[in-house]
Amino acid sequence: MNKTEKEYNERIPEVNLIELTRRLFKRLETLFRRLGKVLLISFVFVTRRFFWLLGFFVLGVLVAFVHHRISEKYYATEFTIQNNIDDISYLIAQVNDLHRYCEENNNVRLMERLNLEEDVVKKIRDIEAFWIVDLNNDEIPDFVDYLNDHNLYDTVNVRMTDNFCVVIESYDPEDFSQIRDGILHMIASNKLVISENEMRLNAIRENLDVIAIQIRKLDSLENVKYFQNPYNIPPEGSQIVFLQEQHTQLFYGSVFALYTQKQENEELLDIYSEPVTLKHDITFPITEENSISFFLIRWVLIITISGLIVLILRHNRRSLREIYNSNP
Repeated sequence: MNKTEKEYNERIPEVNLIELTRRLFKRLETLFRRLGKVLLISFVFVTRRFFWLLGFFVLGVLVAFVHHRISEKYYATEFTIQNNIDDISYLIAQVNDLHRYCEENNNVRLMERLNLEEDVVKKIRDIEAFWIVDLNNDEIPDFVDYLNDHNLYDTVNVRMTDNFCVVIESYDPEDFSQIRDGILHMIASNKLVISENEMRLNAIRENLDVIAIQIRKLDSLENVKYFQNPYNIPPEGSQIVFLQEQHTQLFYGSVFALYTQKQENEELLDIYSEPVTLKHDITFPITEENSISFFLIRWVLIITISGLIVLILRHNRRSLREIYNSNP
């Protein structure tokens, strides 16, 4: 060991593991003692003021019942729409225009857009569209982004472009079917949506025409190859005859693929001919959204916690006054 390394090692203090462990356990012991003291003081504080806290609890229950009685009951349901055109963001924006009209209480615009009677529109509380998120990008819907906080730059968990969810809130659940039909009518009667859908249907019809031509060509080629001259037998007078069996798998596979494409395009014309398709229909709720349990949880927590804070401030009012006076 040279002189430099020796001087460096002499400057490094030796670490006593036993002393280090002892200090660590001592600090943990102090921490647990303080924690236990805090819990004990809190228990004594709550015990001595149990009747005050019980009064706050009862007050919260009473306020919740009163609020429930004076509040108008409303119900909520949702349904899923499958998008058959390209621009799903435009459809979501169209539905969210209804959300804006509901916030503004603009019943006239709601009646115009939904083609509904005034007595039905007056009972609509809210209408809003939400994106559906696909986790791991496997084309399977996983959850509805009710908070609208999905990260748009996430390339693994993405928004679906062929499905979206519509939530309806109404004071009368019997109107859900009419409101749903009104939303679908609004989308289907939009001029831009109609134009895009007509272009889509024309493209499907052109694909079917091309597929039909390709199928006829393959059928005629197969007839020539396998029914008129299946083994490539040369005409009479030839000295050598070559017998070679034709491989038919190429024709069969091509024809099968074309018929599959034909069925898929016919399905688009027959089943998905409209701009949107109702994928999951509404369900009728049994209980209201603003039920008594909703108000109980809300008001009991608010009043009880507020009362506890008031009791703590009242108990420590002298210390708080001294702190306030010492810092003018």
